Amino acid sequence: MITLQGKGVFGGIAIGEIAFFKRDSGVVQRKKVEDPQAEIQRFENAKAKAIEELGELYDKAVSEVGESNAMLFQTHQFMLEDLDYVEAIENMIQTQSVNAEYAVSVTGDNFSQMFASMDDDYMRERAADVKDISARVVKILTGAGENGLVTDKPVILASDDLAPSETVQLNKDMVLSFVTQGGSTNSHTAILAKTMNIPAIIGIGDALDEKYEGKEAIVDGANGCLIIEPDEETMKEYQAKKQEYLAQQELLQQFRGKETVSLDGQKVKLYANIGNASDIGAVIKNDAAGIGLFRSEFLYLENDNFPTEEEQFKVYKYVAETMGQKQVIIRTLDIGADKQIDYFNLPHEENPAMGYRAIRICLDRREVFKTQLRALYRASYYGTIAIMFPMMTKAKYDGPRSAGLIAAGGIIAPIIPPSIPFIVIGVTASVSISELFMAGIFPGLLMGVSLCLIWYFQSRKLQTNTKASGKEILAAFKSSILALLLPVIVIGGFRLGIFTPTEAGAVASVYALFISICVYRELTFKAIYNALLSTAVTTAVIMLMVASAQVSAWLMTVADLPLMVAELLKPLADSPTLLMALILVILLMMGMVLDLIPIVLILVPVLLPIVREAGINEIYFCVMFIFCCSIGLITPPVGNVLNVVSGVTRVPFERAVLGVLPYAGVLIGLMILMLIFPSIVIAPMEFFVGK
Repeated sequence: MITLQGKGVFGGIAIGEIAFFKRDSGVVQRKKVEDPQAEIQRFENAKAKAIEELGELYDKAVSEVGESNAMLFQTHQFMLEDLDYVEAIENMIQTQSVNAEYAVSVTGDNFSQMFASMDDDYMRERAADVKDISARVVKILTGAGENGLVTDKPVILASDDLAPSETVQLNKDMVLSFVTQGGSTNSHTAILAKTMNIPAIIGIGDALDEKYEGKEAIVDGANGCLIIEPDEETMKEYQAKKQEYLAQQELLQQFRGKETVSLDGQKVKLYANIGNASDIGAVIKNDAAGIGLFRSEFLYLENDNFPTEEEQFKVYKYVAETMGQKQVIIRTLDIGADKQIDYFNLPHEENPAMGYRAIRICLDRREVFKTQLRALYRASYYGTIAIMFPMMTKAKYDGPRSAGLIAAGGIIAPIIPPSIPFIVIGVTASVSISELFMAGIFPGLLMGVSLCLIWYFQSRKLQTNTKASGKEILAAFKSSILALLLPVIVIGGFRLGIFTPTEAGAVASVYALFISICVYRELTFKAIYNALLSTAVTTAVIMLMVASAQVSAWLMTVADLPLMVAELLKPLADSPTLLMALILVILLMMGMVLDLIPIVLILVPVLLPIVREAGINEIYFCVMFIFCCSIGLITPPVGNVLNVVSGVTRVPFERAVLGVLPYAGVLIGLMILMLIFPSIVIAPMEFFVGK
């Protein structure tokens, strides 16, 4: 019994005779030709024939291994059209008067060696591609017979290596497994083998000799070992393992392609978890609805140094392309506890599972984190990628409740200065933006405190894994203190009369740029350019909406609409509170289906004359207007902010609605309180303004 060790690229067990892949062993001879142009034409004809064959291989591969893997053969077509490659062959024929097959063979060897000598793993793998396309052209030129497997029964296929085209053309009914002397886990051959579900071992080396032709053998793909002429006991052991494996696979295959529905009719999407790209074949084979977890830390565990952006991108891109439109959820780096990596030089902890790990490491070592995020962002172009941040959900916080809190917290921004909605409504209503900013401070603080209290009472019922210590909270506060100073600077500047609201925007922008570039060092010049471009687009849209709103306002005035509305609301003119209540109900209903800014531009010109006639403070009206419309951003059926949070957190919208209801209810209650007691808004504003 002889055991040869290699590297398994696809699990499973195969038992059978070894048969070596047969190739034309004829050596291409150099011959002098009298008519180089005729020889170049021979090459052109052979090249065209090879491109045609590769097209047929592409069609065959699409049905067997999927479009993303079949793209290899289109790549081979492009390589045959490469000017450097073609010109090198034609120049050799022209200048040396040699036969076409010799020129193709020599050029192929030269290009292959060039790729093989490169430092990049991906480029080194292209050496095999050049050999493959060159061998194809030579075969056509020489009229050699087809390479392949000569057998009348299923065998273990052995070879020095297999070209991707050779792998696709294999009669899978006659192949139990394949084993090769060379190859790598990143080669197209290995990838295709995984997709085709063929147990395979690569990298056995020269020990895999043709003297083993016809010998009985066992392939253990999981452990990467080839057992030649096994003894009786070993054979019985592996036969039992094989039967167990096949029985399990047969049982599982009964569910392939069937809809995943529970006994009570609840539909469930069944996702697969993978550790690295080599697991993708099993995902395809078992018809998973997507990848629920890709543990990206294995990219780090399998390297001796930090994997580069390009190395990560290639892996993420391959997985995304292979899954097509199916979702791939990739978890960012999660190390610590049982997954220590030497080159990270992490300090020893008594309980690393609860300490410095995962997202905490990423936020601390930002360059490592940014490298991974850039790779993920690039790869997302090729498929449907979602990102999971470890320890964000491991704390066992309820998903809908967390989504509701995030959404509710997001609508504080329109109230706390500097606020874009306040600027828009201030311009539309021709009221003091400075006073609007001052008036929004206290309601914004009340919103924040209310949400904190609701979360406090809800979180007491949750069994979370860990809570941040006082030291961690203090450290987080210290790291964010400069960012938190922004509203203080803006408000202080107003209060002291240092700058106007327009100037406040410039001050806020300059300050934000300074701390982002010089302190936190997170903002690049490219990001600044993209931000300016996005701002220009947003501003243009807002200005267009303002212009359109002015036209609408003019039409409403000509149509006497404000007077008609005023007549309808006239019975309530003597009761400002009831009038304001009715306006808020209308705004709340419109906020459920429209975004905030359009509501401002459409309704403010209509409602403002009525509000003035009723004697309602204009600043108070504008603050309540924005407050009410902000609540609409988290209420169904549209709820723009809630929709965004639902999409990012992957919490179904209907569940996110349930999670946000307590917060929306509290905010509505707060709005009613400010309706009954307008001084909650007006008094702090007068204090800050100095009236």
